[in-house]
Amino acid sequence: SNPTEYPTSSPMSNPTEYPTAEPTPSPTLAPTPVPTVQPSTPPPTMSPTAIDYTAEPASSAPIPVVYNSEPPGQQDGAAAAATDVRVLSVQEIPGVCNGPANGVGCASETAEQTGGNPNDIVNCFDSAVVGLEAPFELSAVRFWLGSSSPPPADLKLRVWEGTVATGPSANVVYTQELFGYVQGENTAFVSADLLVFDREFCVGVTSTNELDGLRLQTDFGAVDSRSYLMSPKCGLNTFTKLDEVGVAGDFCIEALVKGQ
Repeated sequence: SNPTEYPTSSPMSNPTEYPTAEPTPSPTLAPTPVPTVQPSTPPPTMSPTAIDYTAEPASSAPIPVVYNSEPPGQQDGAAAAATDVRVLSVQEIPGVCNGPANGVGCASETAEQTGGNPNDIVNCFDSAVVGLEAPFELSAVRFWLGSSSPPPADLKLRVWEGTVATGPSANVVYTQELFGYVQGENTAFVSADLLVFDREFCVGVTSTNELDGLRLQTDFGAVDSRSYLMSPKCGLNTFTKLDEVGVAGDFCIEALVKGQ
């Protein structure tokens, strides 16, 4: 008899092909690629889509002013201008952030992805550099938000106990909610002049909304790194010096102080 013959098959013949799922990008400390900037050298030339460098000094454009409550009146502003305010800065030119505008901090690579927070971005200062001994007043803080991550929904100004060499301690001595901040330069006035009792201290900004990330611009003025970053989602569970994560320069954060 001639039995009906059926074609034979093996598990490896004509396998069903399924599309490979793309992995979800994780938050990163800086946009890819990260340029290497040597101290005291001009930034490399790159396309604007990769990185945006500040072409004009920040003073050439209006500066956003961030207040905790109502802005001070004209008389207060005139009085403030007449006081001996000094700038604690690690930037090559105080008041100007000349580094890459894209910024450094834990944030997602693309606008479609979210996340990266919490971020604590801090500079530590020694008031003796500008001839001030403690106690002194902290009047305002200038900071430059990076252009590679949208401004987060929440942002706080914080002051820590700490030193230039060791970074912020666990003791936060002042916190202030900020509003009205934008990418680029911002000046946050302390609600009431804060008296600082230690010659060395640390100041910076914090964002905690888990749907957002935070990046600040950097500059390459300081010889030794005085910037610290804590970003658990990018693997930094404690405050870490910026140069220890392979980033040249320091955060563009300045403290405006005045003597008693």
